[in-house]
Amino acid sequence: MLADCVEAAVRSLGNVTLKDIQETVEKIIEEKINDGQLDESSLTLKDIMNIKISFINVLQGIFHNRIEYPEITEEGEENGVYREQSK
Repeated sequence: MLADCVEAAVRSLGNVTLKDIQETVEKIIEEKINDGQLDESSLTLKDIMNIKISFINVLQGIFHNRIEYPEITEEGEENGVYREQSK
């Protein structure tokens, strides 16, 4: 339940930062606790902290910023710079 909620919320944010991920995870888990949705679970506060850390690490891996690679054309040009081909 927690994983589904957290993932869906982070995906809906679009371009996210680590801070966005951390805040979203904290907010959702806090809301679930305050709403009593975890009252009958056997999770301890330590378990919940470990779950938060795991969610943040996994989501950071999924939504990290990607490097823009230069576009390479068939002629071997890379962003207007010709690369000599070996013979």
